[in-house]
Amino acid sequence: MRGRGGLFATIFPFFPETYAVNCNAMSKLYTTETAADFLGVTPGRVRQLITEGRLKSEKFGRDHLIREPELQTYAAAGKRKPGRQRKTKKPFRMR
Repeated sequence: MRGRGGLFATIFPFFPETYAVNCNAMSKLYTTETAADFLGVTPGRVRQLITEGRLKSEKFGRDHLIREPELQTYAAAGKRKPGRQRKTKKPFRMR
């Protein structure tokens, strides 16, 4: 046995202890469907945001998994009003 690593260090002696994963520090992962519920949009819109690069995700098999902090930062950025912007009205002028 090598040091304090226990069985893991015996099996993987080349694996440094600094790379150990802290399970408490891991954030919650959301699928596209649960992320859509969180954001109040459709799952298709979540996939579109991922494709555009506006929402970061990790691909696991065929599913995209999105971390909770990513969803919170996207939701905190605010929403735009849907549709086109209104044209500014020019002041009425009599000739």
